[in-house]
Amino acid sequence: MENILDSREQEQNNLKVFSSELEQVMACREKWEEERTSKEDLFMIHEQEMNVLVPFLSQLESSDALNSEEVRSLCVDCLARFKERLEEHTSFLQKNLETVIENQEADKDHQHDPAMSMQEAELTCHLCWDKNFYISAAQRRLDKHKEKLEDKCKAFLLKLHQEPLLAPHFES
Repeated sequence: MENILDSREQEQNNLKVFSSELEQVMACREKWEEERTSKEDLFMIHEQEMNVLVPFLSQLESSDALNSEEVRSLCVDCLARFKERLEEHTSFLQKNLETVIENQEADKDHQHDPAMSMQEAELTCHLCWDKNFYISAAQRRLDKHKEKLEDKCKAFLLKLHQEPLLAPHFES
């Protein structure tokens, strides 16, 4: 029952009244962009998790021969590699944001030419909105990634502790 109430409340919070069709289109586009980037981030994290474990798989297969300290050391190494990957992703998102901002700055010279027709001015205005939207989306993506770094590391460590080959070493 609480799940139904929570989902209805979330739906009501997501509903907005728009004063124009353009605002409605921009809101839909923003929601779509967030969903797409969220899926991309989940896929990338899954890939990173798999890549982090690859060098350690040979040691995991012979985990019966490893003692608890070696397994803990292995987990610390895996976590360090995972954190490095997350930092690389943070750096990538930061560079992406900087690139989008630089592109916006470079195009500012062409924005308001008095010789433009109404159609050209309107098109320029829409392009400006698009670029501002991309800047906003890139900034939100970076902020969201930074907010979740610690939680991602904790979840990764928990997955390592629940790994069937490693779990017996953490039970005691």
